[in-house]
Amino acid sequence: MDNGRDVTIRSQPIMPAHTDGEPAGHTPVHCQIKPGALRLLVPDTAPADLFTQPGEPLPFQS
Repeated sequence: MDNGRDVTIRSQPIMPAHTDGEPAGHTPVHCQIKPGALRLLVPDTAPADLFTQPGEPLPFQS
């Protein structure tokens, strides 16, 4: 297992899928984490080390 870096979502019946509120096809949906792929605009007032620490996993909820 690679800690959710590569996930496929399947449903029965097939369901519409959205990405950031925009239509993106239907299930199955394949998602991958690609390091460095997301660029953010950060204000000058943000702490300098804001994005230097590893992320924390969210608790799993079913």
